[in-house]
Parts: sequence; C-alpha cells; structure tokens
Amino acid sequence: MLAAKPRILLVEDDAITREVVQAHLSALGCRVDVAVLVSQAIEIGSNQAFDALVLDCQLGDGDAQTLLQALRTPGQGPNQHTAAVAMSAELDDVRFDALIEAGFADAMEKPIHRSRLRHALSICGISGLTEARAATAPHPTGEALVLDDAAGLQACGSNEVLMGLRLLLAQELPVYRAQLEVARAAHDEAMLRACVHRMRSALGFCGARELLDLLNESDSGALDPSMVITWQWAIDGLTLRLSSLPA
Repeated sequence: MLAAKPRILLVEDDAITREVVQAHLSALGCRVDVAVLVSQAIEIGSNQAFDALVLDCQLGDGDAQTLLQALRTPGQGPNQHTAAVAMSAELDDVRFDALIEAGFADAMEKPIHRSRLRHALSICGISGLTEARAATAPHPTGEALVLDDAAGLQACGSNEVLMGLRLLLAQELPVYRAQLEVARAAHDEAMLRACVHRMRSALGFCGARELLDLLNESDSGALDPSMVITWQWAIDGLTLRLSSLPA
C-alpha cells in the first residue's frame, strides 16, 4: 500500500530540469529524494524504498537503463519491483518503445508539464494526486518573443517557479556558450550535440522559444561552425533579455 505522500526518487543532472520536476512532484503531493548521478542513485535506492522512480535518460556517469538495471538486480535493495519513468529531451517512437522494452512503465519528453507527470505516475500505480492550477499567462502579442511566458508557465505551473528558473538559466547560459565554443574549436560534433541536448530542456522550461527553435533546426544533418556562431549570438541576446528581468 502506498504512503499518504508517495515517495519518489528523482535522478536528473541538469539543474533547471531537476528544479522544475521536483517542484511539480512536490505540488502533486509527493516526497522527493534527489540524485544527480547514477552512483548516487544506486546508493540511495539500495537503502530506501520508493513508490516510483523518475530517471533522466542521459546522466553524467551513465544512463537511465543502466541505473534501472542496477536497482533491479536481485539483492541490490528494496526497489527491484518499483515502477520507473524515463525522461528525455529527444523522444521519438523508436526511443519510447526501447525504453518500455527496457522495463520503464512510461517515458516523457522534456519539457515536462505537470499534467503529463501526473499521468506517468498514475501508470506507475500512484493515484489520487492533486494537480495545482496553472497560472494564467499573458495574452500573446503576436510579436517574435525571446521569452515566451505562455510556454514557460505551461511547463512550470507558476510565475514564482518560472522566474526562479529564468534566474538559474541566466547563470547557466555563459557555461553553455563556453562549451559550444570549445566543441566548435575542436570540431567535435558529438560534444556539440551533447551540449545541445542539455540546453533543450532548460530552454523549454523557461520559455526561451527563439533559441530553442534555432537548436531544433539542427536535428537533421551535420553541425557546422556558422550554426554554432548563430547559437552564440542568440545566447547573448537571451542573456541580455534575462538581465532585464526583475530580481
């Protein structure tokens, strides 16, 4: 039988994604334990029973499938039969089917809305969760926006969370920019794509539509230096826009 407050293990290495998913879980009435790495999650999951696991597909020291397999190893601990949900910034039908085949009850594409997370938890057998009402977004002006408040509010659920995430994004953008420059100078496409993957979910949660659209144009074909420079200009523009937000 589930506890009055379901206990969830959230494993996510991106600070912005971790913050918003944790906020969603707390708003749904869950107790949340957080890990950043596979090794940390295995240590926690070997000693504490959870009602569900919410695991990011790409982590700094491994992936969600490796982690789930480790937690379900006989004798590893109390979560051998705990239902798990995967999260990914890139989730097509093939990837979704592979995750279900690997033992996940559900898989979600980032940015993750609270209603989608609630549905995933219901698939895991957690019912009766209350969903907080989303904040009302300003009416779109029809102009091209660097920041899309409506999209950000839909992803985050409240102005307070959205503003906090945007402040966090302002701190992360120079890091992303520097990583892109290192990868561009090294002609390392794998490094570029890894950086793009990390950026996508953070931008989606914050409603950074223009930069996200630019990154999404890279889904097919090889990456070239001019494309990276365009991203860096967009990062500079977004950084300037975020700097004008009230603290």
